[in-house]
Amino acid sequence: MTGLLGLPNSMLQQLRTTRKLTGKVSPPCHIRRGYSADTVADHRGANSQGPQLMLTRDEPRRPYLLWSVRARRHRREKEERREGAMALLAKVGGAAVSVLLEKGFERAICELQQICRVPQEMQRLVTTLNLIKEVLQDAEAKQMADEAVGHWLREVKQVFFDAEDLVDEHTTDAAQQSTGADGRKKIREIHARIDHLAREKHMLGLQVSQSPAAVESRRLELTRRRQTSSLLADENSVIGRHAEKEEIIQFLLSSSTHTEAETSNNRSFSVLPIVGIGGTGKTTLARLVFNDRRVRTHFQLVIWVCISIVFDVERVTEEIISGSSAPGRKEEPSQSSHWDWMQNELRRKVEGRTLLLVLDDVWEANPFKWEKLFEPLKFAGEGSKLLITTRNRAAVDMIRGRMDSILLKGLSDDHMWCLFKRYAFGGVTDAYGTIATEYFHLEGIGRCMLPRLKGSPLAVRTVGSLLSTELDAEHWITVLESKLWELPQGPDDIFPALSLSYQYLRGDLKNCFAYCSLFPTNHQFNKEEVVQLWMAQCFVTRERGRRIEATGCRYFEELLYRSFFEPSNSKENNYVMPDLIHQLAEYASLDDCFRVEEYPGSSMEISDTVRHISLQVTEFDRGLQEELCRHRKLRTLLFLERCVFDDLRSYGLDELFLKLKRLRVLRLCGCELTELPSSIGGLKHLRYLDLTGSYRLQKLPETFCDLYNLQVLKLFGCNCFGAFPPRTSELINLRHLQADYELVSDIDGLRELTGLQELKVSGRAVGELGRLCKLRRLEILYLKDVHSREEAVQARLGSKEHLQELSLEWSDCVDPETLARNADPVNRALQEDVLQALHPVATIRELEIQRYGGVRPPLWMVDPPTWSSFCLESIDLCGCPNWEVLPSLGLLRRLKSLQLRHMHGVRQLHLEPPFFPSLEVLHVCDLPQWEQWKGPEGAGSGNNITGSRPPPHKQASISSCFFPRLRELNIRDCPKLGELPTLPPTLRQLNLLAVGVTHLPELWGCRRDKGDQEEASSSGSSSATAALVEISISRCPKLTSVMGLLRQHLTALQKLSIWSCQELASGLPEKGLGHLASLRILYMWKCPKLTPRSRQPEEEEDGEAPSLPLPRSLEHLQIVDCGDAMGGWWWGGLQHLTSLSHLMLVGCPSTAASFFTSVGRHRHHRRLAATLTELKIRDCGLAGHQQGSSHVSTSSSVPLLPGPTSPGDATGGFWVLTSLTKLELCRSSHLLQHGPLPWSLRSLTIAGDDNLITDECMSACLRDLTSLKELTISRFENLCSLTRTLSGLSALESLEIKFCPAVQSLPEMGLPPSLQRLVIRGCPALAEHCRSQQGPEWSKISHIPFVYM
Repeated sequence: MTGLLGLPNSMLQQLRTTRKLTGKVSPPCHIRRGYSADTVADHRGANSQGPQLMLTRDEPRRPYLLWSVRARRHRREKEERREGAMALLAKVGGAAVSVLLEKGFERAICELQQICRVPQEMQRLVTTLNLIKEVLQDAEAKQMADEAVGHWLREVKQVFFDAEDLVDEHTTDAAQQSTGADGRKKIREIHARIDHLAREKHMLGLQVSQSPAAVESRRLELTRRRQTSSLLADENSVIGRHAEKEEIIQFLLSSSTHTEAETSNNRSFSVLPIVGIGGTGKTTLARLVFNDRRVRTHFQLVIWVCISIVFDVERVTEEIISGSSAPGRKEEPSQSSHWDWMQNELRRKVEGRTLLLVLDDVWEANPFKWEKLFEPLKFAGEGSKLLITTRNRAAVDMIRGRMDSILLKGLSDDHMWCLFKRYAFGGVTDAYGTIATEYFHLEGIGRCMLPRLKGSPLAVRTVGSLLSTELDAEHWITVLESKLWELPQGPDDIFPALSLSYQYLRGDLKNCFAYCSLFPTNHQFNKEEVVQLWMAQCFVTRERGRRIEATGCRYFEELLYRSFFEPSNSKENNYVMPDLIHQLAEYASLDDCFRVEEYPGSSMEISDTVRHISLQVTEFDRGLQEELCRHRKLRTLLFLERCVFDDLRSYGLDELFLKLKRLRVLRLCGCELTELPSSIGGLKHLRYLDLTGSYRLQKLPETFCDLYNLQVLKLFGCNCFGAFPPRTSELINLRHLQADYELVSDIDGLRELTGLQELKVSGRAVGELGRLCKLRRLEILYLKDVHSREEAVQARLGSKEHLQELSLEWSDCVDPETLARNADPVNRALQEDVLQALHPVATIRELEIQRYGGVRPPLWMVDPPTWSSFCLESIDLCGCPNWEVLPSLGLLRRLKSLQLRHMHGVRQLHLEPPFFPSLEVLHVCDLPQWEQWKGPEGAGSGNNITGSRPPPHKQASISSCFFPRLRELNIRDCPKLGELPTLPPTLRQLNLLAVGVTHLPELWGCRRDKGDQEEASSSGSSSATAALVEISISRCPKLTSVMGLLRQHLTALQKLSIWSCQELASGLPEKGLGHLASLRILYMWKCPKLTPRSRQPEEEEDGEAPSLPLPRSLEHLQIVDCGDAMGGWWWGGLQHLTSLSHLMLVGCPSTAASFFTSVGRHRHHRRLAATLTELKIRDCGLAGHQQGSSHVSTSSSVPLLPGPTSPGDATGGFWVLTSLTKLELCRSSHLLQHGPLPWSLRSLTIAGDDNLITDECMSACLRDLTSLKELTISRFENLCSLTRTLSGLSALESLEIKFCPAVQSLPEMGLPPSLQRLVIRGCPALAEHCRSQQGPEWSKISHIPFVYM
């Protein structure tokens, strides 16, 4: 028999009796997490047994949530079955007692044994618990079928927790040489509970496991994996959603804007929902659409807002406003009415502008909230669209006037198999996806799993990652035949697939994963922070010879690999849990974790078994305090947001700390506290304390120093904090201290904190560092305060064998010249002595030296045997103005990243064997005296590798050794550097800014483009594939040629940018750039001497040219002030482009003339006309055109009258640009004479060129522009009137008339009624006539909502 939600009636009966139900009753805890009280009442089953839940309807309804789950009155039957399935899963996966609890208890006993003898009473406790441990695995296997076993197992779990806390408390007392008053009494109580459970285990028929070691070994084997690379979340990695993507894009770009229902609602936008169950890829599909180039250019505003379960209209409105604002600009609300201001501000932001708004992960089904949100959006421009993703169809059914939903179903079998192979066989397939022969036998098993994954990409990724850990038939069949597949499931459910991967986690990983349910959905978390939280809860097992942080990081990587975590798209080094995975974590932690997102005041019910609570509340009132104090066994209390504590500063936290004495984690970030109560010293178990951002906090109580177990203390952003208490040095277990370095430096007895892993201090505290041998990250500032070499020696950096990162900074002065002047000889010698004394251990990984005034590097950086023994992977040398010779950095075989900044004395950079064998990133900035790379003899004349070349046989052997793994080279502000060495084919990014180079070097080993093959490669005959993706050259005044690099076969190059290289003349390859087959972006700016090396390529009869100046792949092209001699050459490339979408021509009239007289006449030109969406032409005036027309072989006389009036008459000009949506003509308006403008145009700007624009010409060009929404007419000093055609622009929403002083009136027929925005600037006569209520033109603009003059 089953009751409500599909749960067994026996379970419901047990849940009902967990608390006496009288009067107002809240549902049991695990039900409340899925439903509100009203929803439970609505879903009460007819066959439920036992007492019914008495629910009151007169309680105040407040928009607050527990467990982030909204009340849903119309939950589908599938959702009910899923709830029941996950409740069962919580019993199986969440109670991994055999591994989780025994490890925690054993750890506590081991720590006690290290301090003192285990008391006799506690030894008996250990013996009894060991008897129970023997049957735990059998109990876990039987709990699914036997409810009594499940109940027994949950009781065992609580006893183990209590026993662990008891031992931990006894260990702390023994370490502090104090005695707990009620220790014996607590032991007797736990003895009684354990004896009872021991008797029950026989009644339940539980048996001793045959070989627990073998089972655990099997679990460990399951987590071992091959070293494979992670898949990137890019567009190419998305499989099987192309058809849906194109369907949505077609709708978004369509001219139809609303349905009949929308018209009745006065809406200007359409709503398209994407509906599907969790894990089917709704968000991924929305991202594909949102980032598509066609969509981004079609809409004026594109905004993404994640709704999640809590639909807070004010928050959503605020995020839409933020998304429509300029980057970095924050709007401030009015003080009178926050909501009124937001609605009016949103209306102002979207009014008259075409908007694409994506609302991701919508759950809300309240029609009143939808209408409240839509009120200001009704003023958006015609054609605006709203795209919604949701798994709750009821949410979109409540939206009136919506379009038919896109029902996102599971992937097809073929697509599923492709995705499955990627994750399950990723390391054993070839480039075509063929599975290696030795694993063919697994294909049949894998295909049998596909139907059970329900077409879900998330399920495939999760299960595939699990299977890939062991490509073994036994393992795969075990997964296939798992009983968890038999959980109740609807036809679309995928929870069994996800829960199966969870079941196969090791016990410690299960606990770590479930603990993350304390974070809200879509919460971004940092790996280091999460690992520290796990450590505080003792989830991370200590391993001999390994730091516990390293073990925790391995746990994190394990979960990341298995797809339980994924990298955040918005913030580097942050991670999130996918929606469905987060729900899995919630249910796996059902009995242990509870999340309060808003406190409902009168009816919050938290299970007595809960040990971890997180709160996302803004006000902490008395009711919430009392509820928390009731749960005295809490181990975690996380305030995830800034919280106001009302009047509780004096007594609220004090009472909380007095009651919650088992807390191990306390997070009070951003809370407005001035001080902590002294009762915090009683939290003997506390290991993690985070007070970050508590800007009012002034001090910590003296009892704070009694926190013997404290491992992590975070005080960043506590600006009012004065000083640490005197006994802070007694916190000997402190491992991570994050606070202002001045405060840390003032800690009395800092040297006693020997457990610290990271530290940031001032130079005056350098003598305190000697005993801190466990440091891994050390930053010392203001080393100028160190007065002698002897003082620096006391730091004993050479003995800190765990040190990985070291930063040494002498001053906060950022000007190298000032540093050089202020460093007198005595001071320089002292600084040299100090740096020599700070000789770090050779195993260090990262070294940073800043603002050092010494003339010479220390001996440990100069002596080759010593220096080459270092394991450095990253070096950053900044602001050392007196160094003229750098150490031999090339000797460091493991060096991956090198930064040299503001080194004003350096003249040479030495390249010595082994020539930076591992270097991947080289950044050089502001080395004004740097002249050359100094290499070994044979590398070039005078040992200068950039001098004359050695013989080819020596050149190949030497040049191929330089930077063999370099991926990124950035050099800026090095005006004396004349040349670069030959670069490796591994280079992906080359950036040069203000460098004195005359030419670009070749990549060694890479072949040149055909036509240059007769010339040997600069580094021998070997052929390597170039990895170069981006080249950016800016402000290099001596650069004359880029041919050496660009004539090579750069198949991966996507972006080429050359800016302001005044001497670049004939430097482009003779055959052009057509061989750069992947080039998408080309910017050529201000290279006035640029001339073609050959004549313009002649077109053959079929339209093909023997060589193409520009590659067909080009999408963005900007040619700015590069001289008109290149006009024919550019046009020779333009006419063959098939993907160009953005074109800018500035100061090249010949190219512009050729474009408008020839485009559309040939089939190749028609391709260009069909793809171009944005065209900007500036400074291509008539005089320049007439002068430059002789350079253009295809040009003829330019018509001076309006061109054809229909497509059939057009052979060139604007008319053929059928995809053009944006056109800007600045000081080039005579080009308007090349025929009418295309109907597709949405934005038009015309500026400059007096006397070249007439009313007749403008009228002809603006005629029939039915899609034009934005028009700007600027800087026509002699323009006397505006064309009457303006009144016929039916879609026009924005009109700007700027700096046209002769215009005195608007068109006689007025302006179009669609106009929403009018700007008049620099037109004094017109502005005067349009003055409100007085001017003669006022009646023509009175209907326009926004007028700016």
